[in-house]
Amino acid sequence: MDELRERTLVNDFHVIAITETWAREDVIDCELNIDGYVLYRKDRQSEERCKGGGVAVFVKTTLKSKPLIKLNDSKFQDSVWCQIEANQSKLIVGVFL
Repeated sequence: MDELRERTLVNDFHVIAITETWAREDVIDCELNIDGYVLYRKDRQSEERCKGGGVAVFVKTTLKSKPLIKLNDSKFQDSVWCQIEANQSKLIVGVFL
């Protein structure tokens, strides 16, 4: 996470999509947060404590964004979707495994 935070500061990305976060429900948002970004995440739901899975999208706070819950419940177990509004346009962003 530290390397991702550092690269984000240097490159000033608007949107970052991550697969294989390996995050589980016991990992709280503040452990994954990047200052200046909104985090949308979906952890792998598994009865077993296996490694892998999980997805996340970081959207710069200067952009208006919201989660798309209906799409998050898609057939992809690990997927997260959000809508970004900019310049009177809407963009849907998703990441999935």
